[in-house]
Amino acid sequence: MKTKLHLINANADIDLTKKYEDNFISELVRKDFTMFTEETHKDYICADKLLYIDNVRNRLHINYFDEYVDDYVQSMLDYQRDVGVLEDDKFEVEFNYDFAESVFEHSRRNFYKSCEKPVFYNNLVLIIKTVMEYEK
Repeated sequence: MKTKLHLINANADIDLTKKYEDNFISELVRKDFTMFTEETHKDYICADKLLYIDNVRNRLHINYFDEYVDDYVQSMLDYQRDVGVLEDDKFEVEFNYDFAESVFEHSRRNFYKSCEKPVFYNNLVLIIKTVMEYEK
């Protein structure tokens, strides 16, 4: 998982492993979320809050797709080797429904155990709290 988050609307980066002064992250996120929801009717702000948090999670996981494909291919190779279906050093992987479902599940990963540093989680919780407490 990435540890730097780019706030697109506020055009700012937050290093989630760094401790910041009080309100620094909250002010940036509030500014970013305000711009994110500027065209949103107040009845749909809750949906935007969830979308924003989903977007944060996706941006933190986005660069790991190639690594995930490598892990998937390696696990298929190990499986075929273990069950004895690997013949003549030929290896075949189908990127089929199972692969697509696996990629989808991988993309829905959560924040739990994302980083070894407690400050990362504290900053992430502060971002979520700021968004959830936002009032238009």
